[in-house]
Amino acid sequence: MIYHYSFQVNARESELVILKSIQTGCGIAFSMKEGNVTKGIATVHLLKDISLGFLVYLAIAPSLQKKGHGCAFLTFIEDACCKHFSSQNITPKGMVWEVEKNKPDNASERALNFFKKNGGSVLPCRYSQPPLDGKEAVDMYLMYKGLDSTEADFNLIIHSIYFNKYHTVNEIDKALLMSLYEEITRA
Repeated sequence: MIYHYSFQVNARESELVILKSIQTGCGIAFSMKEGNVTKGIATVHLLKDISLGFLVYLAIAPSLQKKGHGCAFLTFIEDACCKHFSSQNITPKGMVWEVEKNKPDNASERALNFFKKNGGSVLPCRYSQPPLDGKEAVDMYLMYKGLDSTEADFNLIIHSIYFNKYHTVNEIDKALLMSLYEEITRA
C-alpha cells in the first residue's frame, strides 16, 4: 500500500519488474516493519559495472516521517548495499537515486531536503526517467552520495541506469533509451 500512495503512477514500476530485479540477482528489496505492519519499503538495483547502488524506491509511512526512521532506514540500505558489493569482491562507490520533480504539495522539495540531509547531492545534469508507462519520460533530479571524494561521472551513471536497469530489467527499448540518453547528454 505504501508503494502505491508514495509514487505517482507514471513513476511506478509494476510489481513484476520489481520481482524480476530480485529474482535475477540485480535487485534487493527492503521493508521496515512494526510488528506485522509494513511501515517502509525500498528497492535497490545494483549497478555492478559502476559499483553503485541505485535506490529505485524509498517510502516511509506518513506516521513515521520526520522522526528519524527514514534516515535510519536509508543508512541500513546503504550499509546492506556496501556489504552486498563487498561479498562479490566489488568495491562499493556509493548510491545514486532519482527524485521526481514537480510532485504535488511540495513533496519534491521535501525529498531533496531529506536526501541532502543524509549526504546526497543533486548532480549538475539534466535527467529524465525513461517512460515506465510507455508514454513519456519523467523529468527528475539525479542525486548521488559517494563513499569517497571521487567526483561522479554523471554520463556514466545515466548510461548504466538506462541500460543496466531500464533496458535489462524493465525491458524498455534500447533505441528509445539511446535517443533519450543522447538528448540528455547533449544538453
